[in-house]
Amino acid sequence: MIIEVCPVHGDFCRTTFASLHISQKKQILPKETLMIEHIPHDSHARMVPLKHVMDQLHEAAQSLKNCSTHPGGATLLCIPVEQLRDLEFVLVRTDQKQKDWVAGDMLSAVESEMTDTRSAMTRLRPVVSKARDGELFAQDLLAALKAESDPRVARQRFLVTRAESTTIRDEQEVLASPHHRKLPKKYPAMQPYVLSVMVAAMAKTTANAHLLLIGEDLSGELFSMRDSGFRSVSTQVPGLEDLRCLNFYMAYDIAVSVELAISVGVGGAGLEYGVTLMRLNHRRDTMLAVKKAMTADQFNLFL
Repeated sequence: MIIEVCPVHGDFCRTTFASLHISQKKQILPKETLMIEHIPHDSHARMVPLKHVMDQLHEAAQSLKNCSTHPGGATLLCIPVEQLRDLEFVLVRTDQKQKDWVAGDMLSAVESEMTDTRSAMTRLRPVVSKARDGELFAQDLLAALKAESDPRVARQRFLVTRAESTTIRDEQEVLASPHHRKLPKKYPAMQPYVLSVMVAAMAKTTANAHLLLIGEDLSGELFSMRDSGFRSVSTQVPGLEDLRCLNFYMAYDIAVSVELAISVGVGGAGLEYGVTLMRLNHRRDTMLAVKKAMTADQFNLFL
């Protein structure tokens, strides 16, 4: 054993080691394909499903911990850097279990799919570049995602470009790589929006309001009519008077027009909206509606 030095953790000494033994049942062997033009490959190459490797790593880590007698505050589980340098994850396209009778050969399908992927990533690059420069607005981002055939897949591809330590490539080109400028988590809209909402909930201790989007005035740039009655946004209410008014609107189910500053982020679960309440519109007319509802309700209030 020797003492080594880590710039973060200080002196350390390697004491116990674990090696993975991948079962042959989990290894994927290449299969020869008859083609007009022969494509050379390593006939001894093998693949192992990532989940199986992760399970093995978890088992190895747990076994090392269980046999350790080192103090808890002086123990680290590590992987040598020289081994990580050669580690490469591979995405594998398998044959479909239920084949399409009119489908062509698998190689043609894979080439077509990869062409689509490269084209989509190429279309995203100007958007990503503007994002890194701090020049991307929410409208531009959503327009780029909606222009793709599947916006959900487009969101996932955009998330790939946010990776800070991973390079993604195929046999022809680099699709995404780390960058010294991180992508923002949120993108602001170019201007505030006036929207009709219902107050779904109020949190008194935090002065937080949950607003349900309704009506036909939803901006097609940021929302869709499918959001009406389903999507809610959360915002802080800065003024005591606005807080009191919103509580009245919630109590009597009265719709209100609000002006919101909106930002949009892309997450694994979909679009993430952040809003800031700028003002309540038509306050006088809305409070008259509250007064009318209270008057109609007072005859039954104490019965």
